[in-house]
Amino acid sequence: MKVERNVVVAVDAERLLERVGRRRREAFRPLVSSLLAELAGLLDPAFVWTVADVRRLGDGAVDLDLDGRRGSLSIGPRWRLLAGASRVALALATIGPGLEEKVRALADEDPPRAAILDGAGTLALEALTARLFGDVEGWARSLGSGTGPALLPGSLEGWSVEGQREIAAFLDPSSIGVSLSPQALLRPFKSLSLAVGLGAGFGGDRIGSLCGDCRLRESCLWRREG
Repeated sequence: MKVERNVVVAVDAERLLERVGRRRREAFRPLVSSLLAELAGLLDPAFVWTVADVRRLGDGAVDLDLDGRRGSLSIGPRWRLLAGASRVALALATIGPGLEEKVRALADEDPPRAAILDGAGTLALEALTARLFGDVEGWARSLGSGTGPALLPGSLEGWSVEGQREIAAFLDPSSIGVSLSPQALLRPFKSLSLAVGLGAGFGGDRIGSLCGDCRLRESCLWRREG
């Protein structure tokens, strides 16, 4: 299991300004600059990941083994996205609780500041995930293995949010300050879990995106293109 803490992430001011709309962009530029200056002090970016062997794949699930620890991912009808995988990378990532606590404190007294800061947190989580992907891709390349798309419980059709508990069972969420609610929601809120198939059955060496198929694609704030 690999744990990375104090990961440096960068949020691009122009991407954040895109969220306020073209007409208001220049008016909000000073506020965005101010928020980005304090952003680092609100973040505690970290991720943890590991790789499990595939025991069996089919009937809507993949059975995994990690050094004798066995479990399953109940992926549902899209299980064939893991066809050709001999291993599956499992990961949790978070930007920590500081930003969401600040957003909550600002929500009543300064809603615009709270909304933009929340958007900055979303972009920070995206940047953190890109760093995680880079580590997984590098590990896979070192073994001559291809990588499949990132599969996220609660976003992938047929894989409920309970899949977060299935992933966490192979990891130590507390190592990065993450916990799960009784409803399998991750805390802090700006956290995510994912699985990526690894193996000769995948032709590419970059983790792909299923954003075009995601049921949340119209409301997602950090959809990946390509």
